[in-house]
Amino acid sequence: MKTENIIFLFWAVIFILILCQLFYFGPKKRRYLNTYTEVLDGDVLSYECQNTGVVIDTKKHTVRIFNTDKDSTFKYDNIREINYTLSEAGKIYSTGNNLNSMIKSAGANSNEQM
Repeated sequence: MKTENIIFLFWAVIFILILCQLFYFGPKKRRYLNTYTEVLDGDVLSYECQNTGVVIDTKKHTVRIFNTDKDSTFKYDNIREINYTLSEAGKIYSTGNNLNSMIKSAGANSNEQM
């Protein structure tokens, strides 16, 4: 009986560790990956997530779009429309929860240009 109790206790501890990894440590890590910074400083609105972001300067009338590979600034007069999806390694953030929005986001990600 004592050996069976020890084996049961061992598997119970393993099970609890797995549950902690899934429900405690996993969400903490995901929460860190989904963080973003939004700053409104006078005439400038800045939004950044995972080294990708948008800066809108209402005084200079410019929009700056940047990520780890590219950094571009546009004048208001040269902009007709802005479609931009913040993504990280194929993961799309805040796309909505219905199929139509997921399809649109996938299309936006594959056609992303600056």
